[in-house]
Amino acid sequence: MSATPLFRSPVLVTGGAGFIGCNIADRLATDGHDVHVYDALSRPGVERNLDWLQRRHGRKISFTRGDVRDEDSLAAAAREASAILHQQGLWRPCRHRVRAGGRRLSAQ
Repeated sequence: MSATPLFRSPVLVTGGAGFIGCNIADRLATDGHDVHVYDALSRPGVERNLDWLQRRHGRKISFTRGDVRDEDSLAAAAREASAILHQQGLWRPCRHRVRAGGRRLSAQ
């Protein structure tokens, strides 16, 4: 039995198709939350995670393909969110810019 959702609006999970983000999104949706997954899908295999989430939770999961370094795209995805859980990172050398940029945008 799922609990009463804590948030009224969707919860935005950046990096929501990655290992940690996918598990967070799954738990939130299981608990009755609508979840907006924001992910660049840049790592091999994350499409399978997203597909699994969407099959498991249906309309509870929405998706935007985007990179947290794209301020306009991230702002649009965050507009309706009641909470943001920043899990997106890159497996390439520019990881620090993504982490710092995502935190800055999430705080605005």
